Amino acid sequence: MSLDKEKLRVAASGAQTRVTAKLGDVWWSLLICGLLAVGLGIAAIFWHKATLEVLFRLGGLYVLFDGIVSLLGAFRARERAAYLIPGLISVVIGGILLFWPDIAGKRGVSHP
Repeated sequence: MSLDKEKLRVAASGAQTRVTAKLGDVWWSLLICGLLAVGLGIAAIFWHKATLEVLFRLGGLYVLFDGIVSLLGAFRARERAAYLIPGLISVVIGGILLFWPDIAGKRGVSHP
């Protein structure tokens, strides 16, 4: 039984080292994404009378930043496609939300 526990401990230690190595360089991007998400939520609560355009633009900033961080991560990762494709999609969607919020909000939203 102790041999199995030792193998498990070694495997867990190796996994912890790999995760720490991957997240060690990009912890700041996760922090900024989290702060932007909190800011977007606060804006939605306190600016509830604001137009949807403002909320679309704020959401666009968040998605655009997240996409840029993913693209930067793609150049540092071994499996580039795993970060590159979602990063490109996020940049495109973020750009649409940021620069053309009226296009994003046309469907399903009635404007008074």
